[in-house]
Amino acid sequence: MRGAIASTPASMSEMPASPADTAQNQSAITMAELPLTVQQEIPSMTIQLHAYSSKPMNRLVSINSRMLHEGESLAPGLKLEQITLDGMIFSYKGYRFQHGVR
Repeated sequence: MRGAIASTPASMSEMPASPADTAQNQSAITMAELPLTVQQEIPSMTIQLHAYSSKPMNRLVSINSRMLHEGESLAPGLKLEQITLDGMIFSYKGYRFQHGVR
C-alpha cells in the first residue's frame, strides 16, 4: 500500500507545474513599476532577435549583441528567467519584471 500512496502524491505534485509557471508569468510587473533606483541600475536593452518556441529549449533572444537562453544572465544579477510569446521576463534584486518586444 505504501507504494500506491507514494505514487499518487508524486503524480499529483507533477501536474500543477505548468499552471504554476503561468502564475509566475502573471506575477511579473512591468519595468515602469520597478522602483526608480532599480530601473536606473538595469542596463539599457537593445533587442536584436526574439525567437519564441513552445519548447523552452528552442527559445532564444539576442540582447545588446549577446545570444541568451532562458536561465542565463545579461548582466551581474540580471537573469533572463523566461522568453514569452511577446517578450521576456527577467529577475533582478528580488523583482520579476517583463520587457516586451516591439
